[in-house]
Amino acid sequence: RNGSGKSNFFDAIQFVLVAPKFNLLRQEERQQLLHEGAGANVMTAFVEIVFDNSDGRMTVDADEVVLRRTIGLKKDEFFLNRKRVTKSEVVSLLESAGFSKSNPYYIVQQGKVNALCLMRDNERLQLLKEVAGTRVYEERREESLKIMDETNSKRDKIQEVVTYIEERLEELEGEKEELKQYQQLDRDKRALEYTIYDKELRKAREQIDELEAQRAEDAMQIHELYERTRKVQDEAATGRHELQTAEDELAKLSRNRASIERERREVIKVRAKLEVDVKEMEEQVANDEETQATLQTEAQALDVRIAETRKLLEEELLPRYGETKQAKDTLEAKHSQTELQMNELLAKQARGTRFSTMAQRDKFLREQLDSLGKAVVAKKTAIGKLETRIGEMEAQRIEIGEAIASKEQEIKDRQVSQAKLSETITSKTGERHELAEERKRRWADKQNADDLVAKWKEDLQSNERDFRSSMPRHIAQGLEAVRRIVHEEGIRGFHGALYENFQLRNNKYRTPVEVAAGNALFHVVVEDDDVAARLIKRLAAENLGRVTFMPLKQLSVQAVEYPQSSEVFSLMETALTFEPRMRKAMQQVFGKKLLARNFEVAQQFSREANMDAITLDGDEVNRKGALEGGYHDDRKSPLRAYLGVLEAREELDKARKHQEDLQAKTMEVDQAVSHLMSSIQKDEAKRANLKHVASQDAQDLKLMNEDAARLAEKIANSREKLPGLVTEQGGLEAQAESYSAEIGTPLKSTLSSSETEQLEMLRTQARELEDQLEEATATFDGAASQKQTLQALLKDNLLKRREDIEEKLSSEHGGLAGGIEVQERIEQLATRRSELAQASRDADSVLARLQELDEKVQEQTALVKATEEKLEELKAAEAADQEALAEAEKLTEKQLNKRSMLVQKREENLKKIQQLGSLPAAELDAHASFSVKELMKKLHKVNQALTKYSHVNKKALDQYVNFSEQREALIDRKRELDEGATSIQELVNALDRQKDEAILRTFKGVSKHFAEVFKELVPQGSGQLLMRTSADREEEEDGSEDAGRGRAAAQGMRVNDFEGVQVRVSFTPTGEVYLMSQLSGGQKALVALSLIFAIQRCDPAPFYLFDELDQALDSTYRAAVASMIQRLANSDSPTQFITTTFRPELVKVASKCYGISLQVKNSSIHSVSKSYALGFVADLMNEEAAVAGMAPASAAKKKPASTRAEEVAREEEEEEEEEEEQEEDENQAPKNKRQSKARSSSASGKKQKRG
Repeated sequence: RNGSGKSNFFDAIQFVLVAPKFNLLRQEERQQLLHEGAGANVMTAFVEIVFDNSDGRMTVDADEVVLRRTIGLKKDEFFLNRKRVTKSEVVSLLESAGFSKSNPYYIVQQGKVNALCLMRDNERLQLLKEVAGTRVYEERREESLKIMDETNSKRDKIQEVVTYIEERLEELEGEKEELKQYQQLDRDKRALEYTIYDKELRKAREQIDELEAQRAEDAMQIHELYERTRKVQDEAATGRHELQTAEDELAKLSRNRASIERERREVIKVRAKLEVDVKEMEEQVANDEETQATLQTEAQALDVRIAETRKLLEEELLPRYGETKQAKDTLEAKHSQTELQMNELLAKQARGTRFSTMAQRDKFLREQLDSLGKAVVAKKTAIGKLETRIGEMEAQRIEIGEAIASKEQEIKDRQVSQAKLSETITSKTGERHELAEERKRRWADKQNADDLVAKWKEDLQSNERDFRSSMPRHIAQGLEAVRRIVHEEGIRGFHGALYENFQLRNNKYRTPVEVAAGNALFHVVVEDDDVAARLIKRLAAENLGRVTFMPLKQLSVQAVEYPQSSEVFSLMETALTFEPRMRKAMQQVFGKKLLARNFEVAQQFSREANMDAITLDGDEVNRKGALEGGYHDDRKSPLRAYLGVLEAREELDKARKHQEDLQAKTMEVDQAVSHLMSSIQKDEAKRANLKHVASQDAQDLKLMNEDAARLAEKIANSREKLPGLVTEQGGLEAQAESYSAEIGTPLKSTLSSSETEQLEMLRTQARELEDQLEEATATFDGAASQKQTLQALLKDNLLKRREDIEEKLSSEHGGLAGGIEVQERIEQLATRRSELAQASRDADSVLARLQELDEKVQEQTALVKATEEKLEELKAAEAADQEALAEAEKLTEKQLNKRSMLVQKREENLKKIQQLGSLPAAELDAHASFSVKELMKKLHKVNQALTKYSHVNKKALDQYVNFSEQREALIDRKRELDEGATSIQELVNALDRQKDEAILRTFKGVSKHFAEVFKELVPQGSGQLLMRTSADREEEEDGSEDAGRGRAAAQGMRVNDFEGVQVRVSFTPTGEVYLMSQLSGGQKALVALSLIFAIQRCDPAPFYLFDELDQALDSTYRAAVASMIQRLANSDSPTQFITTTFRPELVKVASKCYGISLQVKNSSIHSVSKSYALGFVADLMNEEAAVAGMAPASAAKKKPASTRAEEVAREEEEEEEEEEEQEEDENQAPKNKRQSKARSSSASGKKQKRG
């Protein structure tokens, strides 16, 4: 919908393609482009377009070209395939791909079609010129005309100067004669002056040579004195360093001795404690052994007694108990059987009196038989359950036995594991002691390494202080600040100070290099001016010191030719090595510096080569003749201090690396000790766990044995119950048999004789069995009592005591007094003895180290004393040498002052000779034999003669020659300007012709394509473009109706004669031809679109973007436009079209459809189906129809293809056009007839369209 942001989509594409409206943006315009949406403010944004480059249209080696433009508040950035490029490169790439700035109609936004509709003829002509690219020709023509004006101005000025020079040459012609006489006297004067100056120059040189010879002798003596002083100073410095080293070593030894003394006291303390522990543990182990021996003796006695008791129980008492029990059970069974039979007979007798009939008795007997049957079944069930229970208990006893055997094996295995762990712990404890000793040694080595690092740190700080003191304070502050700034800001292109970028080939070149460079040694080398400006800004803002920068890219050095001699060499090439990129910086400082063998050679070649010459001793003769020299204090040498800094840094790095290595090795040992301690702790924990588990296993074994004993007792008791149950079952079965036999017998109140005899016999037998049972019971009770007594003795006394002793002797259970096991105490005793031996060795080692350290302390003390005495002697020698040097320096200063005066005199004479210039040798030889005094008299006479020619123009001849040369040069220059003016005029004419050809060619192409496009859109119509010229306007004024029929192209008229491009169209084969102003709004839009497509065909672009180009068209023309776009998109050379529309015709031919929506102030684009797009468009058209429905129904029926709003707009446009035509009628009276005809045609066309 409108307002969703689709126009922003076109703006975004134009933004990337550098359209004119987005070419130069002000800050407020940039701020407007940074859309904030619903979130926080943004500082930057970008638009990215991906081009399909499979056809190679763009000059980029890739199938896809990604072009991105990023916008910020101050600047834009362009990226091509993720690489940064400039805007000009992007514009060139787009131009080469067909995105022409002169033809912007590959993107047609809202309003552009309307603008074309309202264009006048002259505006369409300007558009045609832009498409033809005439702007380039016009710009070049303007430049050429501007150059032509400048050339004419120069020609006029040259002519004025030539006229003045010719007048001046006439004046100079008369002054030449007097000038010749004057010149002869002047030559004599200069010859005399030259001879005088030459004699004084030679005299000065002779005096300088004599002075140099004397100075050389003095210099040798001073040099020897300096060398001796330097040697004494070096020895003193070495002595001070040795003294400091010795004192540091002595302090270190003292610290080490105190540390070792503390270690000795600690070791002795540990040894004393271990000795006490070992003694106590030996006593405990002896007590444990004595107690174990007693327990073992008692255990042996108990084992014998237990064996005897078990033998007595198993061989005598248990068999006898079994026999008596069996006899007793047999008698009880017989007695029970007898009693049962007796009771049956008595019951039978009672039933004879109890029942009156046999049937009653039999019924009672059958009931009894049922009860007895149930009782027998119950007894059998009880017997079966008891036997099953006995079987289960037997199986359970077997399982418990197997578990007991397994538990006993586990206990034995744990005993073996515990023994192995104890051995491992003992071994690891020994390793721990060894590693502890190794750690002590590593700590000592690390302490030595720490001391060495501290020493080199101190040396480095000392050398750095010396180095800073060798340069001016502001330079030192500046260098430190520059390095800090570079580090803080991460600045690239910083190469450090000059002294950091070269190395000396030999240390002997240090002095001449320092003299040659001076403070330039501390100049900072950077890559370019940008780096220097950035650093200078910070230094100035924060007042951080002053330094001089040398930007390599801006340094301009000239090639230097060095003298080809074995006496002098290039200081830069001889003394220095450096990277090739630093050559400019080195040439800037050392390029014109020579290294001479001695002072005389330096003087000679400094003058001849115009370079500064320096000797190895540091004496310098600069190119101007000034001398610098004297003694150079080596202690103040910046390069020596810098080399000391480098050496100290190198040694410090080595010491730190060694320190780090020792630290790593110490950490390895510490980790090994920690790992070993952890392993020992784990093993001890495992051993403790094994002890705990073994104790639990023993307790479990004891419980399992008790369970087995109880189970055996239950089995025995169950087996004893079984015979009684069997007997009871037999009695019940016998009684049942008796009842069964009685059923059916006659009922009698008394027993039969046989039954009576049987009853009496049973009574007698019962009495006998009772007596036998009583005797068997007494025997059984005695055997049972003896068995129980022995079992109680064995179980509650002997075996329990044996278990107690076994627990006390076992290495797996709680041990003797204090709960410490004997075996563990023995192991601890062995460990303590090992620790005691190690402590004794440590004490002996510490004592030996202490004695060795005492000897070293004595040696260092003696060394310190000897070094202090030597330093005192060196101080006295240095004081004497310094006094001698002071006297020698005074003498040298006097000689240098005198030499400086002579050199100044020599240079003055030499300069005067040079100013005189070259003279003939004959004139010089004529005055060579005279003395200086005589020459001065002659010079005085010549000067008096020259006074007569004071009015002579001394430059007349030179001026005459110069003016003549200037006149010739100006005449040649004027000739060149004349030729240039002719060439420029030819170029202007050629540009005019090319512009005319381009416009005519473009007009022909656009006109041709316009007719074709209009024919495609309106098959029944026709259209043409006509070029209007000034001749057409004259004909119109004359009233001709055939004016403007395109004669311009045919007659070859000039572009300046063109006044506009006229559009004439017809919508029917025989209809009237209309001008643009006579068309309705929709027809104008159609003609404008035809013109746009015609321009595009003349200058095709890779793709086209149209924003609601069908807005003002009716359905028929929209379908025609859509059909044409579809043909172009699917032709042999397809073109991509991207359009926005609210009408269905373009949607129907589209290959892809997208929707644009606005949510939370953000526009988003998403793909939609064609059916969805058509439905959306239909809904919009229905809404428009609903709005239009508010108008009269008749009007709606007449205009089904357009809305009421469009009709109102068209009527307003028609009214405006009619008003414009009326104004034209009033202003152009001769045209009334034709204008009336045009209005009539326009009205007719409008009526036809309404129809």
